[in-house]
Amino acid sequence: MGEIFLARLEGAAGFEKLYVIKRILPHLADDARFRTMLIAEAQIAASMSHPNICQVYELDEDDGQLHIVMEYLEGVTLQAVLQRFARRRLALDYGLIAGVIQQTSDALHYAHELRKRSGESLGLVHRDVTPSNIFLTDGGLIKVLDFGIAKVKNAAKTQTGGGKGKYAYMAPEQLRNLEVDRRVDVFALGVVLFEMLALRRLFQRKTDYLTLRAVMEQPILDVRAHRPDVPEPLVDALNRALAGDRDARYATARELGLAVVEACSARSAPWGRDEIGEFVRSHFPGNVEPRTNLAGPAPASAAAIPLLPRRVTSPPDDDEGFSVPDSGGAGASARSLPELGSGRGRPQLPRAPSFGPRPRPSSRTWALMVGAIGLVGVVLLVVRLLQPGPDSRPAAAMPSPAPGSAGATQAAPSHPSDPYAAALDARDRDLQACLRHRDRSVPPITKATVVVAADGRPKTVALEPSAVDAAPFGACVRAVLLSASFPGGRRGDDDREIEIALRLR
Repeated sequence: MGEIFLARLEGAAGFEKLYVIKRILPHLADDARFRTMLIAEAQIAASMSHPNICQVYELDEDDGQLHIVMEYLEGVTLQAVLQRFARRRLALDYGLIAGVIQQTSDALHYAHELRKRSGESLGLVHRDVTPSNIFLTDGGLIKVLDFGIAKVKNAAKTQTGGGKGKYAYMAPEQLRNLEVDRRVDVFALGVVLFEMLALRRLFQRKTDYLTLRAVMEQPILDVRAHRPDVPEPLVDALNRALAGDRDARYATARELGLAVVEACSARSAPWGRDEIGEFVRSHFPGNVEPRTNLAGPAPASAAAIPLLPRRVTSPPDDDEGFSVPDSGGAGASARSLPELGSGRGRPQLPRAPSFGPRPRPSSRTWALMVGAIGLVGVVLLVVRLLQPGPDSRPAAAMPSPAPGSAGATQAAPSHPSDPYAAALDARDRDLQACLRHRDRSVPPITKATVVVAADGRPKTVALEPSAVDAAPFGACVRAVLLSASFPGGRRGDDDREIEIALRLR
């Protein structure tokens, strides 16, 4: 729904300070739902003043587009930490685990305890406590991000079937769309704690349907199957936080935090700001380098269409490691996406988590799965936005350089490991030429759906939104994609459907 920019506030005598500006995407700016979400996020965040919560300073509107001004953070998300340490098969220190949980639980407890001016409890619930929304700064502070879907008491209930949050971190009552309270955040923080200890996903499965079933039906795995040295008191604290019956959980996030710190004390005292800051600086040095030389507005001729392909297929069963797709700095860290031909980033297919032997599905289960999926025997290859991996350095979101200047997008293939990305790279220059037809009907993000025959030849191209499909810009892009050559399949294969995101900056 939104995009973020790194901004510099300038003042007298050379004063300057960096901020992050978050705004609704232009083609969604008139959608009342997204405006309401952004306004609610700003109002909730502005009422909070806590060192472990990302601060919001201002809500404003410019040319009909709402935006909020937030603090700029240097550091890394917990999600990126888990990905890197799982890949390297390195366990997280108990001191780091205790320190992160302690600061995060303090932030959540503060939010849960917020009151109106009248003294009445606000009844605030975050509802999206995940590794991607827990941020480790280079100064050693843990920041809770993104109160965009937070809920306050007596607010309008989410429509049936419209529960908000990430399924793998949602409590059973949240999935049932029942009234929620602070204990759903306790449950979610328990899931985060499990994943910090095991470096494996707890509930995430290959489909939403299977993830929902895992949360609702799966007995909680013993974390010692992945990390045998976990002390018994910590196992007890984890099981209590993850209780399916919310009355059996900790009543507050602070209670969970205190229990984790006490249980970890047998291994290590919780790390303070100095130790956490040193951890971030030593393991993620590229994330904390100073941001300088922010460019001013670029001329219209400097616009570019970075194609950001990602092909997603069924993950393999021999799954290892922590497989949380990187969100690219949700909340407050500014990150620019790689441009096709720029040589930054490589497509990486997500790999499913390891959960031990899976029971063979019954015929009834197969029927439910088929009904949930709705398509059988169709090979669906989806090309999505390629986010930089966790090792990539977050960079300021700045205008693309003018054609012909250093760093301009080139047509040379930058993704040799992915033939679909390479096929798009080969037509990059022609796609850039389509920009001369761009008008107000073309939003910053346009989706192209290409149906590809078994021999690799495109059969049809459809663009969204519909206004783009009928515009000269759309006709140009459609002609370029129809003349592209995609990887072929085997004789007798069905047509493949590919989605391509065109992001204009």
